[in-house]
Amino acid sequence: MPLGQALLKKGILTQAQLDEALEIQKQGKNLYLGEVLQHLGVNQNKINETLDFINKRKKIGDILIDLGLLTPEGLERALKDQKLIQSKMGTRKPLGILLFELGLISYSDYMTALSKHFAIRIVSLEGSRANPSLQDVLGRKYVCKHEVLILEDDGRTIKIALGAPTTFLMQEIRKSIPPHREIVFFLAHPMEIAAAYKVMYDPFSQNRDR
Repeated sequence: MPLGQALLKKGILTQAQLDEALEIQKQGKNLYLGEVLQHLGVNQNKINETLDFINKRKKIGDILIDLGLLTPEGLERALKDQKLIQSKMGTRKPLGILLFELGLISYSDYMTALSKHFAIRIVSLEGSRANPSLQDVLGRKYVCKHEVLILEDDGRTIKIALGAPTTFLMQEIRKSIPPHREIVFFLAHPMEIAAAYKVMYDPFSQNRDR
């Protein structure tokens, strides 16, 4: 079942909303329905939960090809390397990271594909300061381990930046937050998240004479 029809069936959006989103999608270039619906105000978590339920989440490699950032030949090469690494090391390297390491895409390209894959927006943390006490919602050790940064919490909505999003991580975070609270995920560069940790947890990080 397509995403739009699944959301209609669940009562998450109306036919009028779907029609509007489909029209916007037609007019744009390489717009995915999930990101259009989110822009129109449809709950991000509902979109992602439905994408996981119907197993319609587009793969990173296919997104990069759609955007003209990767050739089919480049994708095939990376997939072969990914299988070889997995057979030798016993671990599966994320395809986007591998493509970046092979020089086939830039890290910015990878973030663009991740943003579309997970229907979450990219946010810049440059020049911003995060509140250390906000991280206690998930715990300092947890956020540092998983490259997570809590940006805002107004009591109803929690805004969270992820440096390395996965379906499992997003589901795990949702389970740790009371169900009446809305979570809005963003994608941030891992280096910017690391810099935010340094400012929060290293009292000397801003001291040039250290």
